[in-house]
Amino acid sequence: MKPELKAMISQPMRDKTTEQIRAEREAAVKWLDEKGYLVVDTVYEEMPLALNPNVARLSKAIRALSDVHAVCFIGDWRNARGCKIERAIAEAYGVEILEFAPDDFALPNKTQNNFCDCEHCQ
Repeated sequence: MKPELKAMISQPMRDKTTEQIRAEREAAVKWLDEKGYLVVDTVYEEMPLALNPNVARLSKAIRALSDVHAVCFIGDWRNARGCKIERAIAEAYGVEILEFAPDDFALPNKTQNNFCDCEHCQ
């Protein structure tokens, strides 16, 4: 029996409601599901009791990253500190990196998947 592939979604969450976050990731969840991934829920609705709650949330996401085969980056992740940290960890530890672009065109990470020579991947 083939092992179940797991993925998580990394996205900017600052100043967004839980509803906005879930709505933004809906298409990526569907795409990942079609690719055979079980999406691990990393939307933490309660603010942790911590001196720095955002660091506490990020630490939960990093913990989730240790249990997935892939991480899918969506939205304006390049301008979000937490997403950039998650990306660096995924790159350093060989977690597959996927991107789901705003125009709903799924992009593989060109540094890890050199099989495509289209304009989006080069």
